[in-house]
Amino acid sequence: KVSWSLTSGNATLHTVKGITTLKGVHKGTVVLSATSLDGGNVVSRLTIHVIGRVLDGKTYNTVTSPTTGRIWLDRNLGADKVCGMLQTHCVLVICISLGVLLMGIRSVLMVI
Repeated sequence: KVSWSLTSGNATLHTVKGITTLKGVHKGTVVLSATSLDGGNVVSRLTIHVIGRVLDGKTYNTVTSPTTGRIWLDRNLGADKVCGMLQTHCVLVICISLGVLLMGIRSVLMVI
């Protein structure tokens, strides 16, 4: 299990059945922190820069990996929406972006 915390003025986090959803971000930077609740006190941070890049009429935001500093789009190019189901490939990418430190934790973050 993971405890999520959020640094943002307008954003909110909602967790249902182990899936945490970030809502209410239109621009700016959001910093999410995930803390392992298994007693290991492992913490990882994910910085999301909401800048609204537009390509072919679709708006994309970026997610910065806390481990590598690499910048990723919040979904695949051409996708109509960000991850909406646990089975989608982009959920796995976001979980990996949280860092190897949280391996084995099955909570998921989706950016909507």
